[in-house]
Amino acid sequence: MSYYDEEAQKKQAEIQKLEEQKKLRAINDLRQILKTPEGRRFVWLQLERAGVFRASFTLNTAQTNFNEGARSVGLFLLADLMEAAPQVFYQMQRESASEAKSKQKEQENDRPS
Repeated sequence: MSYYDEEAQKKQAEIQKLEEQKKLRAINDLRQILKTPEGRRFVWLQLERAGVFRASFTLNTAQTNFNEGARSVGLFLLADLMEAAPQVFYQMQRESASEAKSKQKEQENDRPS
């Protein structure tokens, strides 16, 4: 192995180490965000906006492609979430369902009799 091959391997190892550190930092940042109700609501909203929980298909090909792009970003966030704190995903589901029930009750109470 030549000097240049060894240098290239060292440089590649450094890059890989930096990427791993960056990923670990992002996962730890996400864990901190998920500790608060506000953070969980924000992340859940982003997953919903990205279309993670619905189909991307429409009759318009351009719209479908756009939807799939957004969904792809959401799936990256979901993957990070499941790596950072998988149990929090289920907590977020429960909190979202509870909030939806509360809003539904408010709407029912606001209707004229």
